[in-house]
Amino acid sequence: MSTPPTEEMQRLADGLLRWRGTSELGAKDVAVWFKGPKHVGIAFVGPALSLQRNALREGAFNNRYYMLDIDLQRSVGLAGASRAGYGREVPDMQTMDEPDPYRASVLEGVEQVTKDALGGEDVIDRVDATVMPDVGAPWAPKNDPTPWYSAKKRRLFVTKRPEWLIEVELEKGTHLAEQYRQTKMLGANVCLLAPKVERCGDEIVGRLPERRHFDFLVTHSFELGHRRHTKDAEAAARTIRECGGLVYPSLAVSPAPATQFGSTVLVVGVKTVLAGLKPYRGRGAWPVVVYGTDTWTTTTGEVMTLGSIQLYEELTGNRDFGIYAHPHLWTLGAPISSGGPFGDDEKMGRVLNGTKQLGATLIKRAKLWPRDMTEEEMQAAKEQRSATAEYYPIAEAKVNGVLPLTCCPLAVAPKDRAAASQAFLYAAGFKGTMIAVDVPAALLKGIEEGKDSATWRYAWMVRDVVLEYAEQKPNQRIFAVEES
Repeated sequence: MSTPPTEEMQRLADGLLRWRGTSELGAKDVAVWFKGPKHVGIAFVGPALSLQRNALREGAFNNRYYMLDIDLQRSVGLAGASRAGYGREVPDMQTMDEPDPYRASVLEGVEQVTKDALGGEDVIDRVDATVMPDVGAPWAPKNDPTPWYSAKKRRLFVTKRPEWLIEVELEKGTHLAEQYRQTKMLGANVCLLAPKVERCGDEIVGRLPERRHFDFLVTHSFELGHRRHTKDAEAAARTIRECGGLVYPSLAVSPAPATQFGSTVLVVGVKTVLAGLKPYRGRGAWPVVVYGTDTWTTTTGEVMTLGSIQLYEELTGNRDFGIYAHPHLWTLGAPISSGGPFGDDEKMGRVLNGTKQLGATLIKRAKLWPRDMTEEEMQAAKEQRSATAEYYPIAEAKVNGVLPLTCCPLAVAPKDRAAASQAFLYAAGFKGTMIAVDVPAALLKGIEEGKDSATWRYAWMVRDVVLEYAEQKPNQRIFAVEES
């Protein structure tokens, strides 16, 4: 039988809603519920982006002269403070660091005062305080269905077992299995919850204004068997098909594809990335973010394991955002290591806002990375540009969700690998055209040995093939980009 929150818990939530720390966390509501017998859950609920910018920020909160702490204690009905010298108040008990507590210290303070306000150890064994995006709802496996109270709406709600709930299997001996001390965890079906890209079009070449005479491609490169999620090609293809496409993929935006990540190249409709740039960016869903350089993003395997677990935890109010937690909401998409949507790094992760910025970025890269570079020239250029935005000759688009393979009208691979790549892609749901490129044996050997000049030469071969294919039907396969 599910247990509803007590009247005392409801009054406590009402008080926390008035606490000034709630707004500082970026929350608009406070939810309270039983996670189990004598185990209370509290969530500061708000828009995901607001929580990311406020509650999960890297900086500290303001508790100078214990004002945040004292206000917290008084909001739940405790005395809070007594007079000290110089007319100041000091807390009867200190529940968080002073003067500049971090997120973990603030949430621990909430847990402490909640337990005290509800009767202490004799009544409550444990309190968990967290933040939760407003697209979620409290749910506890030990209290299913879960009744919970909203302080903002001043009423009770009930959450049943989520339809998107799945069981995630963790490989024995891995870091995740050791971290969670088990090999099976509850998770969220990322494929059901992640938004799907809808605006992609059939055009595979983006043509900048004529005065620049400049074309670019949007591509996703991979190598069968070289990455963990493609070692079992049959299982990987089945996952992509069942998911409806590629999950949070990274796309190279450049004159030539980023074949250093693989010799099989999916050519994506250019409107996919234009949907994230002015003048094409519309209101509503944030489909794609375009960065001025390559950014490191998490792997598909991590998305389907750690991402699934943490997405479930944050959507149900079970996520621990303590001192060791990664300060990221998976509701907003996969985390990005440099720059990102919540704060740009000038060198490594600058977000591009319009096609004018994209054009300037691509033209600058093209000058720094000319087509006919030797191995020595490439190594010297990489060493010179290490830790700068120019380290890779591309901009990167990060898809915030699932990219259907219907957004990829064309694929290119070396002739000796084309059959395997085509079988994999068709099993994954690809319905476009496959082009096999006749690559000289010496060049293939260089690619296999990981020589940058070899992958660079092959990238331009792919570009030539794509442009030749596009020119056969320029009205359908080339998109004239407006500048903004």
